[in-house]
Amino acid sequence: MKKYFFWLILVFISTVCRAQELSVSKLFSDGVVLQQKSKVPIWGWGAIGEKVTVTGSWGNTTIAKVDASGRWKVSLQTPKFGGPFQLKITSKETTISIKDVLIGEVWICSGQSNMGMPLRGWMPKDSIYNYKEEIRNANYPEIRMFNVKKSYNILPQKDVGGSWLVCNPENAGRFSAVAYFFGRELHTNLDVPIGLLNSSFGGSPIEAWLPEEELTDLSRFHNLEKELVEVKANVGVYDAWIKGLEDAKFNHGRNLLKFEETMLCDQQYRDLDYNDINWLTTDLPSNWEDLDIKNYDGVVWYRKDFELAKYDTNQPLHVYLGKLLDVDECYLNGQLIGKSYQESDRRKARRYEIPKKLLRTGKNTLAIRIIDVWGEAGFVSEEKPKIIQNEKPILQLYKDWKYLPSAEYINRRLQCFDDENYAYTKKPYLPFIVEQKAPTALYNTMIKPIIPYKIKGFIWYQGESNTNNPSEEYEKLFSKLIKRWRSDWNAEIPFYFAQIAPLKNYDNDKGKNTAELREAQFKTQKLPKTGMAVLLDLGDKYNIHPHKKQDVGKRLAYWALNKDYKKEVVFSGPEISSAIYKNGKAFLSFKHIADGLVLKNSEENNFEIAGEDGVFYPAKVAISGDELIVWSEEVNNPTQVKYAFTNWVEPTLYNKAGLPASSFKIER
Repeated sequence: MKKYFFWLILVFISTVCRAQELSVSKLFSDGVVLQQKSKVPIWGWGAIGEKVTVTGSWGNTTIAKVDASGRWKVSLQTPKFGGPFQLKITSKETTISIKDVLIGEVWICSGQSNMGMPLRGWMPKDSIYNYKEEIRNANYPEIRMFNVKKSYNILPQKDVGGSWLVCNPENAGRFSAVAYFFGRELHTNLDVPIGLLNSSFGGSPIEAWLPEEELTDLSRFHNLEKELVEVKANVGVYDAWIKGLEDAKFNHGRNLLKFEETMLCDQQYRDLDYNDINWLTTDLPSNWEDLDIKNYDGVVWYRKDFELAKYDTNQPLHVYLGKLLDVDECYLNGQLIGKSYQESDRRKARRYEIPKKLLRTGKNTLAIRIIDVWGEAGFVSEEKPKIIQNEKPILQLYKDWKYLPSAEYINRRLQCFDDENYAYTKKPYLPFIVEQKAPTALYNTMIKPIIPYKIKGFIWYQGESNTNNPSEEYEKLFSKLIKRWRSDWNAEIPFYFAQIAPLKNYDNDKGKNTAELREAQFKTQKLPKTGMAVLLDLGDKYNIHPHKKQDVGKRLAYWALNKDYKKEVVFSGPEISSAIYKNGKAFLSFKHIADGLVLKNSEENNFEIAGEDGVFYPAKVAISGDELIVWSEEVNNPTQVKYAFTNWVEPTLYNKAGLPASSFKIER
């Protein structure tokens, strides 16, 4: 027994010693870039009361003690740009050496997938223009990137995962493309080392990048404090239950085509004789939000029994389902009669021929499996399902459908429910799932732990995941984010951001309006030391990820080069500043015209004009000196002008430097 306690004591002592070993944040590792000519915070953990000495090989040393929480922090003065140097962090028992340290300019690069998209792209669908040559030529050893490991949590974390990458053809494919092109533009103009901290996460809304106290005064988050308490209390039970689900082993991200090859554990739901008495009931059309399966991605089955007494046996029959998101399979009496798995099928109306040999006298059953992995889902048009013949409805099918979620796409895994212990209806309740979309979840893990790393500024590319929310809300959230991050870093740090690009796919999305969100971003420029890179000419009609990230990075860099490094570069396209309405015309003035305005197509010019009745008409436009004159024969007394204010647009207004104007609306 004494021997047993002796070993227990040894284990305890060794555990305590390990916990007290000197360590430093992972941000400070080989290849690190530190901000030049600054007092740079460096921090880590150790034994309480222990003295920690930090020395830079350029000749500066500073000392701190580990505080009562086990954390230490020093401020080390850095020289002007240069390197490589070394850092040594020592305590009584331990020495940490950090090699290949550069001193230069450091920027945090954050946002969602358009910021995170790597230089090698996400093939085959999402590629970076000319990426092979860009990677082959990416030999800039003084450009470094730290990719903050993607993670989420509702509790603040103390450190991040990741490491510094030197920019060379071997590593460049893993660099954020936007951040790389931004950094390259700075490096080639300034000839100093550039450090880029890439803290981005695809599919993240802006609320994920903010702490709780910045959200709760907005109506959508009034219950957030209570919800966070509930999530913290129940997330363990939820996670344990989820781990018990069968994994469909779907390892293809959001590639819809691959679902056709995936065998899920739900084939019985298509069968004629399957008993769906315990399923939920709804009328159609309805999207998944209407069905109270909010924030759900995955698979939902629908079943409907019907009888078809009379029809013309000599004419084809079709089941018409309206528009669905994303992809689907349709079964009649257990047999597949149609499917839509192509990316181009999204939002198309589904119309499948009914083989008459499958029709039965009496009860027939339609079973539809819809798979969606992002955003709005389900029956998304206003058209009601029906059976048609000769283009006329012969049987309405919109009442009393049974439905049941059968597999959920959670944390990049597709996990299957069953009809017993792991039925969807038995899933433990959480107000929201802890993922990259959850409020506070990314601030806690990918921003909080990197505060107060010394930086020159921020660049930001995000907004697509908030197009379903009111633009007024986004403007408030975005302003809050800029102010909060500046407060966290205790400095009025420059903040430059990319305006989201136009996208044709949004045209039919209920509630989505990229023009409104672009306007919210535009308005955020009223905050000091902000600037917006306009991407109106870079959009891809059917892809949310524009290919020409070169221009995105350059346009962000133009702001920094002009405003922060005092370089003579044109940094913005024309920006609307005022409007005068007289003599039946609107006279528009702009900032940043760079030697003059340019209209690339005066016939289809994207301008609209309205009077006091608010009815907009296509307008005529002419350049007069530094002004733009807008008018229409349909409007005698104009009071409002809009430009490019739609989801998809090909811009026409530029300055002579070739930079486009933002979409805008301006009233008297």
